[in-house]
Amino acid sequence: MSDPERRVVPLYLDISEDVQDYRLGSFNFYVIMRYNHSHLYAMAVTELAQAIAKKAAVEDISNLKITKSDTMASEKDVQ
Repeated sequence: MSDPERRVVPLYLDISEDVQDYRLGSFNFYVIMRYNHSHLYAMAVTELAQAIAKKAAVEDISNLKITKSDTMASEKDVQ
């Protein structure tokens, strides 16, 4: 039997009258759906979580500071 946390479910979402979206729902999507049975609610929560994670990753990268000593240390390691 396969691991339920690794399964995905194909989803067809009607966003508006002329707009449809296709996604794959993971175990986290299933967990959100247990709380609220609306596919659109689950998509909103999922997209919000992805946006927060993306912003956090960008902020982590922008906070990195490379100093001259870091560069010199890496040059010594190469030799």
